[in-house]
Amino acid sequence: MTDWQLRCVSDGGLWVRDGAATWVGTAAEVIESARQAAAAGRAVTLTGAIDAPINATVVAAIQSMVPTAVVPAAQADSSGRWSTLEAAAAGDRADLVADLVNRGASLADQRAARRMALRTGAVASLRVLSADELLTSADRPPGDAGPGVVVIHRPLGPLVRRLAWAIGGFVAVVNLGTALSGRWRGWPDAAAGVGIVALTLALAGIGGRLTDRSVLIDGDVVRARQGWRRRWSAPIALRDVAHIDYAPGVFAQPGALVLVAAEHAASERRVVVPIWHTSGWPGVVRYIADRVPTGAVIAPAARRVIDRAQAHG
Repeated sequence: MTDWQLRCVSDGGLWVRDGAATWVGTAAEVIESARQAAAAGRAVTLTGAIDAPINATVVAAIQSMVPTAVVPAAQADSSGRWSTLEAAAAGDRADLVADLVNRGASLADQRAARRMALRTGAVASLRVLSADELLTSADRPPGDAGPGVVVIHRPLGPLVRRLAWAIGGFVAVVNLGTALSGRWRGWPDAAAGVGIVALTLALAGIGGRLTDRSVLIDGDVVRARQGWRRRWSAPIALRDVAHIDYAPGVFAQPGALVLVAAEHAASERRVVVPIWHTSGWPGVVRYIADRVPTGAVIAPAARRVIDRAQAHG
C-alpha cells in the first residue's frame, strides 16, 4: 500500500502525492484527504516547509488527527518560476486563491497573483484579490457599481503613464542639478525644462488614453471602456445577448467582441468588449461565453476567439 505524502511549500502551497497522482489543494481538501488515507491504513508523511507560519494550521490539524512521519526537506520553496498563488490565479482556481489569502499569503505574492489574474482575465480570482491595498486607480470601479465588481484593464495604458512620469522626473532632476552646479543660464533653461516635462506628461496622458482597454464585470452585467472615450458604456446583461460578433483591431491593436442585445425590432443595445491579445483575455471570454443564451448567434470570427479561450483554460 502506497504512502500518502504532503509536501508543504513556504509560500503556502500544499502538494499531495497520493499514489500515482500529484495535486495541489486547499487546506480543507488536504486535511480530508489525509484523514481518508489514515482511515485506509496508509502511512501519512509530511515534508517540506512544515514550520512555515502559513502552513501551521494544516500541519497541526493533520498531526492531531492521524499518526504522521515528519521528514525534513532542504527544498521548501516553489520549484517553478511562479508562486503557488500566482499559478492558482493564472488558472482561475479561485478556491485555492481564497485559501492561500485566508491562510496569510504575503502581500507581495498577492500583488503578483493579481497581475497574473489581470493578464489572463481570471474573473473569479480577481474577486478574491480585491483588497484595497492591492488596487490601483485603474482597478477601481465607478461609484455606481455594486460590491463584487471586477475591473480588468490592459496594463499598457498605466505603463505608458508611469514611464512618462519617470521621464518627467528625470528631466526635472537634471534641471535641478544644472541649477545647483552653477551652469544654469536662467529663465531659458527653466522654460526649456518645464516645457519638456509638460510635453512628456501631455503625451503620456494621450498615449495612456489611446491604449487603455478596460472591462467591468458585475455578475451578469458587462460594461466596457476603451480609447479616448473615458466613460463606461451602458451596461448589457449577458442573459440578453442575442448576437456576438468580432471587431478586428487597427494598427496592430487587439480586436474586440461585440455583444448585441436586441430589445425589440426598432432598437438594440451593444457593448464592445476589448480583448488583450490573440488568446483573448481567455478568462473574460470564457466568462461571457458561459453566460450568454445557448440560442445566441455567434459569428465565425467570434467563435474562433471563444474556442481559443476555451482551449487556453
